[in-house]
Amino acid sequence: MAFNSDDPPSDRPPSEAPLWLGDAFNSMAVMPELSTPLSVDVTYVPRFHLPLPEGVEMPSAFQPIASDHQCMPFPGEEVGLLTRPVLANDKHQASYQVWVGKYPVFELPTEIRADWVAQRLRYQLEEFSLEPMNVRLVQRDGVPTLYLNDQLLVMVHDDLATAYDRSADLLAIAWANNLLIALGQSPMSLVEAQTQLYGLAYTGEVMDGLASWYGPYFHGRITATGETFDQTELTAAHPSLPFGTYLEVINLDNDQSVIVRINDRGPYVGERSLDLSHQAAQCINSEGSGVVNYEAHVLAALPQTPPTSSAALVNDHLIAQAQERLQDNPS
Repeated sequence: MAFNSDDPPSDRPPSEAPLWLGDAFNSMAVMPELSTPLSVDVTYVPRFHLPLPEGVEMPSAFQPIASDHQCMPFPGEEVGLLTRPVLANDKHQASYQVWVGKYPVFELPTEIRADWVAQRLRYQLEEFSLEPMNVRLVQRDGVPTLYLNDQLLVMVHDDLATAYDRSADLLAIAWANNLLIALGQSPMSLVEAQTQLYGLAYTGEVMDGLASWYGPYFHGRITATGETFDQTELTAAHPSLPFGTYLEVINLDNDQSVIVRINDRGPYVGERSLDLSHQAAQCINSEGSGVVNYEAHVLAALPQTPPTSSAALVNDHLIAQAQERLQDNPS
């Protein structure tokens, strides 16, 4: 099946759309009628912030999406595992949700991106409606990438993550879990998703000690690896472990865990042996206490082979086309 990419939809909201609580509209790409009961729709969402202004209620059509509440609790109401983020980039005055059945799965800043994702979803749901759906996360050229079966759905580049004011890894994981829920499957835990995304395997090596965290003061400074420290990434400092080592860090006070990558040296205070990024500390709920007892399991990265089927290659081409159009028409 070939996608019609000659005339992408306009990347603008309807002129009659109200600023806050107007009716959402659906924009369907040109595709054959589906034989599956799961529909895929693109819905325009006027920009609004949570919490909403006094006297303004969230319309029921705008259900919350994109949750990883373990790491990033957004303000506002939660609907199961789905929590709607607030776009942080003022450049985008609205957003476009991609719905699968009754669930919002993705929220993208432009209609072009949303329609490309919707086209790929429709193709998979039509062609493989009677087969189990395989949602897969991989790193593709260093970019968190979400596949459905062998079809590339979305690459979470830094610009997209910045629009949501969170790390690209966590945004990709949240969207993968949204899709799993929409397909009637169980969502992945944070560590399960990270293990898949990074292509990791446990080595059997275990360590323990005291873990602290560091953040705002060091944000933007250079780490011992030469990288710029980003407190929203899932990284950590250790006195001696090789750079690039992955650790599953378990907070022994609550059993919450997160996988971090060692990219800095430290800590140099007392008996502490691990310094987590601010984001990693949020993921294991150690931000408030500051210092916690931890157990860590060492993981090793395995070679990753992203799907290279013809469908994936076709979609790589479509992604390139969409990105070119976005560069030519950024507004």
